[in-house]
Amino acid sequence: MTVAKTKLNPAQQKAVDTIDGPVLVVAGPGTGKTQLLTARVKNICEKTDTDPASILIMTFTESGVQSVRERLRHVMGLAGYRVAVYTFHGFCQSVIEAYPEKFMFARNIRPIGDFEKIELWRELIDNAKPQRLKTFGDPYFYLSDLQSRVSELKRENIGPEDFKKHVKDWIAELDSSVRLNKKTGEPIRDWKQERDRAEKAFEMADFYSRYQSKLREKGLYDYEDMIMMVVDRFQNDFDLLADYQEKFLYIMVDEYQDTNSAQNTILQLLGSGHADGRPNIMVVGDDDQSIYRFQGASLENILFFENTFKNPEIIVLSDNYRSPQAILDMAKKVITNNKQRLDAEKKLIAINSDDTKSKSSEVAMIEFANEMEERLWIWKWISENVVSKKNCDYSDIAILLRTNNEVEEMANFLLRQDVPVVFSAGRDVLASPVTRAILDYFAVIVDPSDNEALSRVLTRQLSGIESLDVFRLIDHFHRKSIGRKFPMSMARILMDTSESDDFGPLQLTNPTAIKNWWSKIGQFKQLSAEMTLPAFFERFLQDTGFIEWVEKSENKIEGLRTLNSLFSEIKHLSSVNHSFGLKEFVHRMNVYQEYGLSLPEEPFFSPRAGVRVM
Repeated sequence: MTVAKTKLNPAQQKAVDTIDGPVLVVAGPGTGKTQLLTARVKNICEKTDTDPASILIMTFTESGVQSVRERLRHVMGLAGYRVAVYTFHGFCQSVIEAYPEKFMFARNIRPIGDFEKIELWRELIDNAKPQRLKTFGDPYFYLSDLQSRVSELKRENIGPEDFKKHVKDWIAELDSSVRLNKKTGEPIRDWKQERDRAEKAFEMADFYSRYQSKLREKGLYDYEDMIMMVVDRFQNDFDLLADYQEKFLYIMVDEYQDTNSAQNTILQLLGSGHADGRPNIMVVGDDDQSIYRFQGASLENILFFENTFKNPEIIVLSDNYRSPQAILDMAKKVITNNKQRLDAEKKLIAINSDDTKSKSSEVAMIEFANEMEERLWIWKWISENVVSKKNCDYSDIAILLRTNNEVEEMANFLLRQDVPVVFSAGRDVLASPVTRAILDYFAVIVDPSDNEALSRVLTRQLSGIESLDVFRLIDHFHRKSIGRKFPMSMARILMDTSESDDFGPLQLTNPTAIKNWWSKIGQFKQLSAEMTLPAFFERFLQDTGFIEWVEKSENKIEGLRTLNSLFSEIKHLSSVNHSFGLKEFVHRMNVYQEYGLSLPEEPFFSPRAGVRVM
């Protein structure tokens, strides 16, 4: 078979046909990058008789990997499955799995989870007793900063010893050039502040070293370690590097603008086997789309390619197959304000967009007095164009919003108007009021002396206790707590109330409800010890009437999805550890909330093809 040239524009065809040497393709959105990659793979196999297994494609997301694999299967048949398609981390994981003996720093090694990482950092802080990185009252104040800074260093391929050397040099430079106040003879404030930052950095370097040592001791490695471990092996094991240089004769990288230093080092090492400095590497990227910049990527990563490999062929894709010209022109006006761009001219030209479609797609700016007015206008527009005029289908419409909360609110509004939607806001289940209510209830079951959780459970009216009685109980608790040396337990008041028939000054309306509810807490505590966590969760929802409470709430759809996502997480945790119980679950969720770890909600799909809200 030959490549179908009629399906490629001249710039795409040039990229497909330029199979030898380094190639940098500057490709804007909607310019057919996946089509180019797969057509090029097919062309290489046909013109050179290269085994598909000798071609490596790396991209950034698992969805990108699946998209490329599906396209390869479509254009090459079963041979497409033999092409090596990975994320950068997936490629490094495959190297570790293929040569475990070269990476075994313990009898068994495995990646560390987010929760496990937090617990390990806490252990390090407890044992290290930091002098600079500490505050009064919260020993873990700097934990999140430590974790994020170490991850940043790893993404830039900077190990603990290299970082420690850099900080020592920084301190030595400061000490050799102390700037003094002429009046007092003391170091000036700016110098002292920078010296303090350097001291903190040195302590952080020590934590970085301790963290790596503890990982190795436990047979663990984290997400960023995968690339650093492979870089280290490639740099120090010529035979291993040579194996991969011989194995992959052609390498392609998608979304290259998002690469960081460690990932670029992998690419540089794989391409270093060519004596002429011109390996068969093609990268596809666009500096205007650096969506993973927060992961350590930058414009310099694209410029790195031009400086590393000799005389790369630079090809610009400008034909856009996704959007009408009006949209492209507006996007260009916005993005040209970005000063960190390549010099390459990238004016996107709409293809397959007739005049009628272009006119109907002109950009319009409409201002509204408030969010509800905006939602009503959108609903009216959808109704007119889909239901009345039938200009389009629901699935032809997309609504982009600024935050996940706005996505959630817009989707719920449209659902209430019987408009089908498809959305996945990436909403954090832990931020839901439903989740907070459940976790408070669970906290009381685990530890009835938790006054704050107990107060919140009572005031949510989930207990069946009269509102007035709840007020009287809390008021009585606060009165009893005044002047006490040690804090009083609200659980003790509930216990005394449930065991007594004399309620004295409390004047409770329905003391029986209090007795019944407190008895139920004791029963739940016993059941949580006897049942698996998934079974207990179902029993809890049933016995408390929690589902009915959610269904009566204003956002019942959101609430029910939250319960479903929570149940899925509970089943997952229990499948990994059969002895995982309620106490462990409460602790885990508290750590998640304290350190900003999220529990993503499962995507929601309407039974009908719907408006995409994102």
